[in-house]
Amino acid sequence: MKKDTYVNYIKYTLSTYNKANKRELIKLYKDANLVKEKNAYPTIFDDDLVDIDYTNMDNTIIDCIKKHDEAIEIYEKYQFTKAYKYAVLFKCSDFEKLLLKIDEIAEYEYNNTNVKLFDELQQPTKIIYNNDSILLFNKKFEAVHPQTGEELLLHYPLLAIVHKESKLVEFRFDTIKRLFTDGDRDQNIYVKLIDELINYFKTTFDSDLLAINLDFMIEITKEESNKNIKLLSQYMFLKDGGKAQLTVGNNEEYVLPIIGELKNIINELREELDKNVKIKDALEQFVYEKEETTDYPWIEVLFLDEEGIKTRNNHVKFTFNYMNRNYCLITYYYNDTLIEMERMNNVTRFIGKNIERQN
Repeated sequence: MKKDTYVNYIKYTLSTYNKANKRELIKLYKDANLVKEKNAYPTIFDDDLVDIDYTNMDNTIIDCIKKHDEAIEIYEKYQFTKAYKYAVLFKCSDFEKLLLKIDEIAEYEYNNTNVKLFDELQQPTKIIYNNDSILLFNKKFEAVHPQTGEELLLHYPLLAIVHKESKLVEFRFDTIKRLFTDGDRDQNIYVKLIDELINYFKTTFDSDLLAINLDFMIEITKEESNKNIKLLSQYMFLKDGGKAQLTVGNNEEYVLPIIGELKNIINELREELDKNVKIKDALEQFVYEKEETTDYPWIEVLFLDEEGIKTRNNHVKFTFNYMNRNYCLITYYYNDTLIEMERMNNVTRFIGKNIERQN
């Protein structure tokens, strides 16, 4: 693919980035001495530097990419390390065999004469990060805007991460606009992407990926020992056919309405209730049946920052049995301060340490 064409794919793709990601890219360019602040004191080395315009960060990034091949390399490496909106986790039927296959993939190295985007999954590149292998698939989509007639070219990266310690395989990907989905509902396009990745692992690496049931996260959020994990919201299919969505209000204790509040009341009045065992047993049985006989299509969890910095709390949604595929779709809510992959790595590590609970 010609560089000008590739730049056109990047140009539209940048319009789908949030401001925090754009600022991070510009910071990486600044660290590499490719851009400079507009009002910076001029030096004799400034001729090749692009002025940073924070009111039009897209243009700043594109101008830098056009002027410096190194800017493309930084952009491509950023696809490995940034946070994505969605993730899915799998086990592997033969993890050691998969590792041997992954070892054969060449590590990422920028080549300005061999820039490629693909309609289908093929030729992933790889980096090694903390002993994990991160595979980057560079897909492309094209569309014509139905109102303006504008041609839209999208670079759409997908990651497959082979976690050596936990022996899990994780897919990560971002939102894709319906303009590029041929009329599919949003959920269908993600199922197709996940299926495509699963099939790639089967045909290319001879590895069967097995869906993981993450329902144990429901129980974990109820355990008092897990001080840094709080249940924010849950959707319930009740035994009697009713449905309910409970969401924590503006309280520091993260107590769910009704059931959570009732459990607190039982605990606070335990001494009095011990004097009337019949009432106590009835209340505890009510709470037990509501929690244990209820199906939970999804829950939302807050992973609290260990140092108590609220802006670094990680808001995550778990959609169980996503589209009846047995796997769980993990959704990461936007956070200005958590834009790198470590927010996702932390959750994956937590799941890896607790996954035996599903057995």
